[in-house]
Amino acid sequence: MQVMNFGWVLKDELAGSQGPASLDDLSFLYHQGVRAVIRMEERTIAADSGNMVDLVDLFEPVPDFTPPEPDQILRMIEFIDQQTKEKRPVVVSCYA
Repeated sequence: MQVMNFGWVLKDELAGSQGPASLDDLSFLYHQGVRAVIRMEERTIAADSGNMVDLVDLFEPVPDFTPPEPDQILRMIEFIDQQTKEKRPVVVSCYA
């Protein structure tokens, strides 16, 4: 079973996932090697929840079934670049 529909796009650098919707989900991501999270779902767990499992967090809410705005895409790319330079693998998550 694929938990949270998690999978690496670039091994140990960039992953995709559903959620996270709970502290257990964040813990799962941490144990997969993730150290930074981009959360795009509008309704999500508290922003400081990532701190509980030592994850760097970026919240970029995107309405369901719509693409991110161009400025959001730029912020997400910059975040991914910065985190991977600092050797923190990133997961991009949505609720889909």
